[in-house]
Amino acid sequence: MKFFAITPEYVSCKDIVQYLPVLKDKGVAYVYIRSSRLYDDCETIVAASKKTGIMPIIPLSLSESFRELSAGIHFKSFEADLLTKELSSQAPVITAACHDFETAVTLLQGRADYVFVSPVFKPLSKQEDSRELFPRDKLCELIGMFGERVVALGGMTDKRILELHSEAGYDFSAAGITMFFNN
Repeated sequence: MKFFAITPEYVSCKDIVQYLPVLKDKGVAYVYIRSSRLYDDCETIVAASKKTGIMPIIPLSLSESFRELSAGIHFKSFEADLLTKELSSQAPVITAACHDFETAVTLLQGRADYVFVSPVFKPLSKQEDSRELFPRDKLCELIGMFGERVVALGGMTDKRILELHSEAGYDFSAAGITMFFNN
């Protein structure tokens, strides 16, 4: 199982850099620099992440500006169609957000290394989120097909990860904001 920490909106560059060793101790392998408040400090966070052994991931919108950083690239759900086109990027890892089974399969059979499937549970960081949950049977089927390349996102806790693992019967990966940045 791989863990992906996703930066919350309220965190500062200094906070992230200081917290990276804690994330590493929690088993985090990847940190997605999602918060737009951190974009100006992207180089600093990417360098600090690499020093701790955590692979940084930046949004596609920043990838051209920070090509030399050799960070992973994340495609938001509305950008997923761009994954089917030839990209000049040599990103060490490509992740994509997805909200339905068919798109997840297409992305994982294509260029995506990991697909963030959400919401699996009601998100803890977005109480107002009223989207339908990703169908559990389809999530389990997806995990059975792609294992750790499926990243469960939305309301993840240790207890829910164990529950989902028991249901799916296979390893998968998990991502979270609150699960890693709960203070």
